[in-house]
Amino acid sequence: MVKCISHISSIALFRSIRNEMFKKNTPLVETVRNLHRELGYNFLVRGIGKNMIAVAIPLGCTIFFTDTLIQWSKNIQLQQQQPKEE
Repeated sequence: MVKCISHISSIALFRSIRNEMFKKNTPLVETVRNLHRELGYNFLVRGIGKNMIAVAIPLGCTIFFTDTLIQWSKNIQLQQQQPKEE
């Protein structure tokens, strides 16, 4: 779970930086310097709320449904392996 949260946080940071790079057409290092100059270290968490919703919900659903389908598939296989009583 901690890895998932850190992954989502890093995605939010990189999206924020990437959007700023495209908006101002500046290279990575210059963009980070400008963001730090304008916002201080707050640029590290800029837009994280929106990205948590945009990324966390689909990621959580993917993990949940994948696990559910794996369990369902295993149950089907177990049922097929059990000898049928006549």
